[in-house]
Amino acid sequence: MPSPQHAQWGRMTLALTVVNGLRFAVTHVPDLSWVLVISGQDYPTRPMQSIEEDLAQSTKDAYLRYFRVDAHPGHDVHPWQQLTRRRYLRKLRLPGTHRSVPFPRRHPFDGKKLSLYVGDQWLNLGAAAVHHVLEQQERLPQVARYFNRCSIPDEGFLPTLLLNNAQHLQVQDDRRRYIPWTKGQRHPAFLELSDVEKAAASTDLFARKVDTERTPEVLDEFDRRAGA
Repeated sequence: MPSPQHAQWGRMTLALTVVNGLRFAVTHVPDLSWVLVISGQDYPTRPMQSIEEDLAQSTKDAYLRYFRVDAHPGHDVHPWQQLTRRRYLRKLRLPGTHRSVPFPRRHPFDGKKLSLYVGDQWLNLGAAAVHHVLEQQERLPQVARYFNRCSIPDEGFLPTLLLNNAQHLQVQDDRRRYIPWTKGQRHPAFLELSDVEKAAASTDLFARKVDTERTPEVLDEFDRRAGA
């Protein structure tokens, strides 16, 4: 990446790094078909050729898990919407810190011309969706300005850019990630050997999170199944 940018967890620099990566991809691979955003804790559930064939045959323009967050909870379907409503609409991040304080903010999300969406930062974007996100960043500078004073903006910035003005896109509400959760915990559980077969039998493209030091046999089993 030319002119690399230091990205801090929970800050706008992390979200902008992903957008800069999309722009880099479009510039250097103008005929790209898909861009998948993964981290070092993602691992493919199948051979890469199978993932490529899956996406090549897809009729969708993007896959991600997302929720719309309105100013009032009347249409909520998941507790996460209430948490993110407080995070993005009713709190203000103190400059130079990760700490947020309660603050009734004036926000640009009127629910008509512009809506707030939250979701995973692990996006799967087809070419049309990639171009849409980049165009939206130029069209809606107020969104970046607003999220710059929020905590963990990467879970709201990209979904908001993607899903507004997106009538021409087919977006599937599916992260395509196998992620085991423990009830009551805020973070995913690490993958165990028992998860490998479940992940491989699913339609998910990647599994997360992996602990390479504690359970390296999990990755070995994924590789064995993939013929690596």
